[in-house]
Amino acid sequence: MGWTEPEGLGKHSREEAAPATPATIEEEAATGATTKRPRSDPEAESEGPSAMEIEPAGGLPVRRHFCWTFMDFVTRWTGTACVQNPQFSMNSGNVPRGVANFTIHGSWPDRDDGTWPAFCNDSYPFSWNQIADLKPQLDLNWPSFNGPNADFYTHEWNKHGTCALNVAKDEHDYFQRTLALNSRYDLSAALARAGFVPSTTNTYNVNDMTAAISKAIGKTAAIQCANVNKKLYFLAVHICLDKNFQPMNCPAFVVKDCQQGCYVSTAMMPPVTDSCYR
Repeated sequence: MGWTEPEGLGKHSREEAAPATPATIEEEAATGATTKRPRSDPEAESEGPSAMEIEPAGGLPVRRHFCWTFMDFVTRWTGTACVQNPQFSMNSGNVPRGVANFTIHGSWPDRDDGTWPAFCNDSYPFSWNQIADLKPQLDLNWPSFNGPNADFYTHEWNKHGTCALNVAKDEHDYFQRTLALNSRYDLSAALARAGFVPSTTNTYNVNDMTAAISKAIGKTAAIQCANVNKKLYFLAVHICLDKNFQPMNCPAFVVKDCQQGCYVSTAMMPPVTDSCYR
């Protein structure tokens, strides 16, 4: 079974929430199309210019429309990943043993105008051999809850990592830097200090959770929610970073897009239970 995008997760609330068709993926991979999608149309696209402009750190050419202004680092709450996939839980669980807190979804180059580059270098496809030494860290910090890890990493590298080659030297550097971000921010501890702990019954104010995380980071972050069986769950945190991988305030449109799915003021933060594990 191949990897599939978790429901509700994507570029803010927009990017991968609805899957692209094979034709769209081929077109983006071939052209490095710039993506601009209105809030109301998660699959609308427009192409950017094709002239070459910059020489990235890895020495690979990047088209002008691959330029971006900030990185959107997305980390998700494992308890909600389990709730979202009950069919996995009934078959020995969907969460790797040892995973109990936040895990990485990705690091996505983004722009201030609401567009972002995608599939920026189809001549540099994902290679597991380049990151094989990171496997122990990846298994615990960047697992897939919807299919094979290798398929997940292939997607993240081909669609997003290839667009970060103006700050990352190569595939290994991209994954290693992203893993370091997950270690840098102890979001579970930040939430616990503010009184937000996993619970099967409690609901928490989303704005208060956002404030607690933003305080810990020192910059404005954003939260996503997910509707599962008509209940609202805390799903993910978006942390915005500059090209030096230092935190910055997330633009207002990121915060708005992320929180569109939080249709009521409170959400559940479910614990990771033994039934979740593989």
